[in-house]
Amino acid sequence: MAYSILDNKLTKPTPKSLGEVLGKTMKLWDEIHNHCETEYDKISAEWNFSGEKYGWTQKILMKKRVLVRLTPHEKYLTVGLVFGGKAIKAIEKIKISPEIRGIIAEAPIYGEGTGVAIDLKYRKYIKDIFKLIKIKVEN
Repeated sequence: MAYSILDNKLTKPTPKSLGEVLGKTMKLWDEIHNHCETEYDKISAEWNFSGEKYGWTQKILMKKRVLVRLTPHEKYLTVGLVFGGKAIKAIEKIKISPEIRGIIAEAPIYGEGTGVAIDLKYRKYIKDIFKLIKIKVEN
């Protein structure tokens, strides 16, 4: 099984298929999109099939820069962000939940930065995600 529940390369996700798998968390998916479109300029979204191991993910871009990746799962989504060193230092200075801070502290470091993956099942962490997206935009 692929990381994303939407794993058929030949079937690009649609709003209907996405809503069917996300259920109530579709509201969170939409809220992240709406936030990015409202707060930042030149926002677009594109689906990407990353192979059989990963399935479909959606990138939210500002111009050509990836701000966040959203991965659908059965009744939840994963929010993926990559931060450079400057952004990680900025995150240390903001108020976010201890759970999110822990996820960031344990996140793997790759060549392009620290790869943070936050599973989102409830609204509890949505404000933290918005703060992290803002730091991504500013750094």
